[in-house]
Amino acid sequence: MRTTLDTRDRLAPTKNPGAPPLPRHDVSQPVRPTLRIRLTRDDTRELGRYLSTIARRVRAAIDAHRGADGAEEPGEFIIDLSDATELPQAQLILLVTLLRRTVGSGTTFTLCGVRPMLLGSLVAFDLPDDVVVVDTTGRRWAGAK
Repeated sequence: MRTTLDTRDRLAPTKNPGAPPLPRHDVSQPVRPTLRIRLTRDDTRELGRYLSTIARRVRAAIDAHRGADGAEEPGEFIIDLSDATELPQAQLILLVTLLRRTVGSGTTFTLCGVRPMLLGSLVAFDLPDDVVVVDTTGRRWAGAK
């Protein structure tokens, strides 16, 4: 005699039977971590002056990461601009271009904490596909293509 309890034991447990299956993590590929730097108010006020210092900090963080895990490049690189009150847009684009060359291809860059007054001019530039701008409200602005 079959009971409903027997049938339930043979079914795969799921909270929503109509939901698609969860994606499986491919263990053959290592998980690429997220690296994050936070630019201070002084860094962003005179960004042109600190470009080489910031690039050196990023390069050191990547080298430390490569030595620890052996991974080649991070999956996402976050530049936190929430302390920035003044920000020269052209120099910020130059910084992103410089860091993209330093980090390598295949890494997504996220500029987070961008104030609304800076957002329009950043989005007006043709951002590359791998650069995402997140404003102070949490809205994501991807590259314009």
